[in-house]
Amino acid sequence: MLKTDEHFNYDVLSALSSLIAVIDKTGNIIAINNNWDEFANLNGTKNLKLTSIGSNYFSACNNAIKFGDSIAAETMTGIIAVFEKKIKVFELEYPCNTATEKKWYLLHVMLFGKESSRVLISHQDITTRKKNEDFLIASEIRYRRIFEAAKDGIIILNESSGEIIDVNPFLINLLGYTFEEFLGRQLWEIGLFKDIEESKKAFEELKKNKYIRYEDMPLKTKSGQIRNVEFVSNVYEENNKNVIQCNVRDITDKVNTNNRLRENEQKLRLLNTLLLEETERLNDAQSIAKIGNWDLGIPDYKVTWSREVYKIFEADQETFIPSVEIFFKHLHPDDIEKVNNAFKESYISQKLNSVEHRVITSNKGTIYILENWNVILDEKGNPIRINGTCQDITELKKLEHELLEMIRQLQIKNNDLNQFAYIVSHNLRSHIAKIQGLMYLFQKEIDSKPNNPELLKIILHEVNGLDIVIRDLNKILSIQDSGNKSMELVLFETILEQIEQSLSVQMEESKALINSNFSNSPKLVTIKSYCYSILQNLLSNAIKYRSPNRPLQILIQTNIEGSFVCLSFKDNGMGIDLIKNSNKIFGLYKRFHGNLIPGRGIGLNLIKIQIESLGGRVEVQSTVDVGTEFKIFFPLVN
Repeated sequence: MLKTDEHFNYDVLSALSSLIAVIDKTGNIIAINNNWDEFANLNGTKNLKLTSIGSNYFSACNNAIKFGDSIAAETMTGIIAVFEKKIKVFELEYPCNTATEKKWYLLHVMLFGKESSRVLISHQDITTRKKNEDFLIASEIRYRRIFEAAKDGIIILNESSGEIIDVNPFLINLLGYTFEEFLGRQLWEIGLFKDIEESKKAFEELKKNKYIRYEDMPLKTKSGQIRNVEFVSNVYEENNKNVIQCNVRDITDKVNTNNRLRENEQKLRLLNTLLLEETERLNDAQSIAKIGNWDLGIPDYKVTWSREVYKIFEADQETFIPSVEIFFKHLHPDDIEKVNNAFKESYISQKLNSVEHRVITSNKGTIYILENWNVILDEKGNPIRINGTCQDITELKKLEHELLEMIRQLQIKNNDLNQFAYIVSHNLRSHIAKIQGLMYLFQKEIDSKPNNPELLKIILHEVNGLDIVIRDLNKILSIQDSGNKSMELVLFETILEQIEQSLSVQMEESKALINSNFSNSPKLVTIKSYCYSILQNLLSNAIKYRSPNRPLQILIQTNIEGSFVCLSFKDNGMGIDLIKNSNKIFGLYKRFHGNLIPGRGIGLNLIKIQIESLGGRVEVQSTVDVGTEFKIFFPLVN
C-alpha cells in the first residue's frame, strides 16, 4: 500500500468517533485511530504497547478468557468467523465500565476492504442508547404495572377503527367480560354509548378535539347491573401512531352517596324549616313573656343568648358577642356582689336557682331582671354548663312599687284621717264646748247683763280659735289635693332669696348666718309653692328655735341621691329630743319646747304632707342643744 493511501486511511479512521483497530489473521494490531489510544489512557492503561499498534488483540482476549470472561470468548469466536468468511459481520453489545461510570459498547467486526487477511474492529459507545432502551423498558414495566394495578378502568382503542386493543383487569372485573370478549369490540358493545349515532358523534368529537369527558354515565355490566361511571378519553401518540385511551372510573358509590346526601339535605332542610318555625314561635312566646334563655359553658365560659335576651339587653344580635364580662358590665353596681354570690353558691346546689337584679341599658335605663338557672354537673359532680332564663320584670316591679306606694299612701291617708278625726274630735270639740258653755252663761245672765261684754269677748276669742283650726284643716286638705297643681322649673337660689326678703326682719333680729350651696343640683321641676313653703317653714323654725347660747348658723345644700334631689337644711339651734318625740315630730299641733315660744305646731306637719304629696319623703336627725338636720327628698321629674 502506498504511503499516501496509508495516510488517507489513518485520517479516515481518526475522523470516526468509534474506537477502531485493524488486525491481521494472527491478531496483531496493525492500525488504530486516535480514540483507541485516548480510551486506553483514560482507563488507566500504563503501557500503550500492550494495547496499541504492534500488540496482539488475540493475546488480550485469551488472557481475559483465562479469567472466565465470556465476552472475550464470544469476541474471539466472532472475529475468527469473519476471517473464515462464515459471516460477513459480527456484532456484540457488551458492558465496559470505566472508573467513573457504567458504559456500554457495540463491537463491530468486518473484513477490511476486499482482502481477507485483515479485519476492522470497531468499538462504538452506545451507553446513551442503552440507557434510553433501559428507561423505555422500565417505563413500559411501570406503565404495565400501573395499567394492571389501576383502580380505574382503562381501555386502549385503535384510532381508525375504534376497536378495543387492550383493557386492564379493573374494567374486566367491573363489567364481567373476559379479556378476549373485550378485544376487537366497539364501546357500545360493552355497555358504553348505547346509541350508535351518539357513539359515532362522540368518536368524531374525540378525534377532532383529542379529548371528551362525561361526568356521570350509566354503564351496564355483562350481568345487567347498572354502574355509574366517569368516562374520560383522550388521544395520544405511541410509536408514531395515534392511540385512544379511555379511563372509566366507577363512581357508583359516590353517586349513591350523593343521592343519599341530597335526600338527607332535603330532610335536613325540612327539619330546619320546622326548627325555624318552632324557634320563631318560641321567640314570639319569649317576646310576649319577655323571657329569654341563655347557656354558659364551663370551663371556657362561652355564652349563648336567645333573641329575647339580646332584646332585653338592647344588643344587636348580628354584631354583639355576649360574654360573662359584658354581662357584669351591664349589671347595676349595687347588684354585682349579690349576683356573683348567687352564682357561686349555685355551683354546690342541686336545685333551681334564682336572683333578681338590675341591668343598665342604653335606652331604657335601669331595668329589673329575674334570672332562673340550673347547674349541670358531670358524673364526678363537677359543673360543666349552666342553663338559664332571663326575664324582664320591670313592668312587674313597677306594678309592685305602685302597689306598695298605694299601700303607703293609704296608710298615710289613714293616719291623716285618724289625725283629722282627732283634730275634729279634740280641737274643734274643745272650742265648740267652750262656746256652748259661754253661751249657757250668757243666757243665764241675760237679764242682769253684768258680765255680757266680757263673755262676748271670750266667745269671740274661741270663735277665732275655731276659725284658725278650720283654716288649718282647709290648708291641709288643699295640699293633699295637689294633683290639680301644675309643676314648673324651680331655682333653689331664687326661692331662697325670696324667702330671705320676706323674713328679713326676723333674720335681722336673730343675726342668722346662712351658707348655701346648690351647685350639685341647682334646679328642680316641682310645685313651686310647695318648695317655697317647705323652705320657708324650715328657715322660720330655725330662727324661732335658735339657741340663746350661740349665734344662729344655717347650712343649706342640694345633692342628687338616686332618683331624688336631696335638700339638706342644717342648723345649730335648740334641737329636738327624738327619743321622746320621734313618733310625733311631724304631727299636727305638736310642739316640743313648751309655750315659751309662740307657734301652733303645724309647720313640720305641712312640710311632711307637702313633700309626700309630691312622692318624696322627709328625714330628720337632731340632738338637744346641738342642732337639727332635715333632709327633704324631692323626686326627679323630667
